[in-house]
Amino acid sequence: MAVVLTKYVRTLRGGSQPHLMQADDGNFYMVKFQGNPQGTRILANELLACKLAQFLGLPVPVTMLVRLPFELSKELYFETPTGRESIRPGLHLGSRLVIRSLEGRCYDVLPQSSIHLIRNTGDLAGIRLFDLWTCNRDIRQLLFWKYSQNKKYNVTLIDNGHCFGGPEWDFGSLKLLNTALTEDPTSQAYFRWADRIARFPIRGFERAVTDLVPPEWCGKGLSLATVCEELRIRQSVIAPDPTSRTFSLSSQRLRSSGCSASTIFNMLRTQPS
Repeated sequence: MAVVLTKYVRTLRGGSQPHLMQADDGNFYMVKFQGNPQGTRILANELLACKLAQFLGLPVPVTMLVRLPFELSKELYFETPTGRESIRPGLHLGSRLVIRSLEGRCYDVLPQSSIHLIRNTGDLAGIRLFDLWTCNRDIRQLLFWKYSQNKKYNVTLIDNGHCFGGPEWDFGSLKLLNTALTEDPTSQAYFRWADRIARFPIRGFERAVTDLVPPEWCGKGLSLATVCEELRIRQSVIAPDPTSRTFSLSSQRLRSSGCSASTIFNMLRTQPS
């Protein structure tokens, strides 16, 4: 069920040129549009990644389809090297604003000295492994926010459009880009999240999202089944070894190997037991 956009607020920074807009449910949304400079498929990535993270128990904004009416679309456009390009009416993607400025504070970055002020620190390991699993090809974007009466901040994942190998759905080696997350990879939080990812029911997820993503967001030549199959393969790589309490392949070995998830999985499958 899509909400209808009713008001343009302002343009936001970012390669996809999103806008902050209000919808008929009274909420404000960060809206990414079809035809944006990064490609329409990042809308599918954003929606899939948010649903996947939500099912895992990671903190993400409410993300849903939004409908841009013709009357409002006439005022909106992309800036391109050849000039302004109109934004078409129709179904686009909205991520609900996590917190309004009158309700509290929100930051893109917290200093290392303030890490103790994060309420859900256990989710940081899950966020790191989620990016590894989904082949996030962009630097991880986080929001640190709190209500005015609270002392501690919550962490929320945002901007997931380059998960699943980016707009091309080109999964590569399990390698993390630069990140501000500095948790010890031997911590219990890593093992808990690795086990959760390894046990996640991909087949059920695929059935749940098949009719959720508009077909025009995916384009031709690839299907959601391809993405889900790659995720299933990568699960086996991330899975921890319960006997030694280590990962089946450490992140350092994965970084240096340069192998694709499919190659690593085949290596593991052919090793003698």
